[in-house]
Amino acid sequence: DVYENVEWSHEEEELKQEGNQIELRIAASETYGEIFGNPAHYLEWHPRHNGVDKYEIRLLFGGEILPYTYAAVNPFWEEEGGGPEHEREYGFSAAAAHEIVKDVFRLGAEFKAEWVYSYEDHSPNHELYLGPNFIWRPLGNRLKFMFTGFIGLNSDAHDFEPQLIVGTQF
Repeated sequence: DVYENVEWSHEEEELKQEGNQIELRIAASETYGEIFGNPAHYLEWHPRHNGVDKYEIRLLFGGEILPYTYAAVNPFWEEEGGGPEHEREYGFSAAAAHEIVKDVFRLGAEFKAEWVYSYEDHSPNHELYLGPNFIWRPLGNRLKFMFTGFIGLNSDAHDFEPQLIVGTQF
């Protein structure tokens, strides 16, 4: 996967082009559903325009847990490649969604817990988020929109952290 990232800057209160993400997923099986949880490794390089690069490792687990209901759990570790505000993040996300329109629309919720450690001031933050999500594929895998509206659950978290991914597969 290759992403172009645009994000809302809480500090500058503006929408800006942040960087790219280049991902590689390596599945434990060639056939989806052959192994329970469909385990896969996820490796990411995240070059940023106005910051140091990030690197991330995730373990991906997910699949259909009930008819038309899907769930996923993804522990992660992310590290910046240096710089004055060098940070390390680790945690997990968990989500579940029910398929409303087969192969077109899923609606659900997502929870995220992350610990962020700053090497600059040696301060750890523990951020908890919960929010609704949806996946909409108006053209199948040719075009998909994935959205989660994360709401901060504790004082270290942002009040609202929306995440929108627009993707295509070819």
